[in-house]
Amino acid sequence: PAFLNDDKGVASHWIPADLSNHDAPEMIASMVPNALDVLIHNAGIWEKTAFTSDYDFTTITPEETRRIIEVNLIAPLLITQSLLPRLRLSDNPKVIFIGSTNGLENSGFPEAAYGASKWGLRGVVYSLREFLRSERIGVTIINLGTIGDKIHNRQGEVAGEGMPYSDIANILRCVIETSRMTNIKEIFVPAMMDESV
Repeated sequence: PAFLNDDKGVASHWIPADLSNHDAPEMIASMVPNALDVLIHNAGIWEKTAFTSDYDFTTITPEETRRIIEVNLIAPLLITQSLLPRLRLSDNPKVIFIGSTNGLENSGFPEAAYGASKWGLRGVVYSLREFLRSERIGVTIINLGTIGDKIHNRQGEVAGEGMPYSDIANILRCVIETSRMTNIKEIFVPAMMDESV
């Protein structure tokens, strides 16, 4: 692990891990400090041809599909399970999953493996929230649309602007700073120029 300090005095502890590896959750848990206030699941991968005119469900390999489900869905579930004892030591613990508008009803996106992984993540969050409700551990999913300076269409042409990263940081800050008496279930955040949502 590497330790970095930014100009605001925030210490970052980087743990390199392949989330498709079955040993990753336990390895990560063994390297995380004893107490943990916030766990944010921000990993996500998609099909190599996703969001382009070359995407074809029939050409996606079983290995690619399994890796997407493993990284986007199974790893966050198992990592949360591994880190739960540390979250229970916090005065105001939060678990935040970064979902996608691709995992929403009628999203208009054909990417099956990616969409299924993000749809499934919503199910994980709803179930975990009920399991942890009596402990007042907040569990939230934030379903994001396009982030960044530009939105591209399937032909690769610029079709608009995405959300600035600072907006996502502000949403995360809002969730993190709520008390244990508040239960923010799910937030939908498409970019203004996203066409399908």
